[in-house]
Amino acid sequence: MGESSKVHITASRVVALIGMLMTIGDGINQIIAAIRLNDPIPALWAILIILIALVLFLSIGLLEMRKFKLPYEWWFLLIIGIILVVLWWVGSGIHLVCGVLILIACLVELMTEKETYWPSKIVAFIGAIFAIVESTLGIISQDPFNVFWGVIGIVISIFLLLSLQKKIKANIPYSWHLVLIIGFICFMWIQPMGYLVSGTVILVAFVLVLMAY
Repeated sequence: MGESSKVHITASRVVALIGMLMTIGDGINQIIAAIRLNDPIPALWAILIILIALVLFLSIGLLEMRKFKLPYEWWFLLIIGIILVVLWWVGSGIHLVCGVLILIACLVELMTEKETYWPSKIVAFIGAIFAIVESTLGIISQDPFNVFWGVIGIVISIFLLLSLQKKIKANIPYSWHLVLIIGFICFMWIQPMGYLVSGTVILVAFVLVLMAY
């Protein structure tokens, strides 16, 4: 399902794979925290997080494992994404962006099943919306640093949104370098609450652009 590039992997699987790797990273960080703090609670969270990442890995299907083959469908990704967001909400140590990426993979898989969409544009659009939200939070915080980058974030997000549509002739091309620059700025400086969502999502869109999605 979905469009496939020359590397024979669909766009949604690329997004899900990145989300899975970040989930594993958070699980490993929780193990390290458990060792440093001599606290079993982070270790328990780590086991749950890594198990979910393993389920995602089996679902994505990078390896041929018939005995442990799991469905790769939008509804399955939706369930996993919601679980990850809930784990973030309850303070398990996982980053919000992990669940967001899986939910985006769900959306991409669903939208590319029957219609012709550019997966990278779907991801970039969602990243721009998150950038506007995070920038607004930065402005509301009244911290001079966050306010400055919040204004910058809103401006570059509008540039990205304008590059995605054709109705308004803004002469802003949707290109890999535009997505890379905006993603880099958002990742480095548009993070008023440390979420890192917008920058990560836009950089994932950059990866999809390079893969001709």
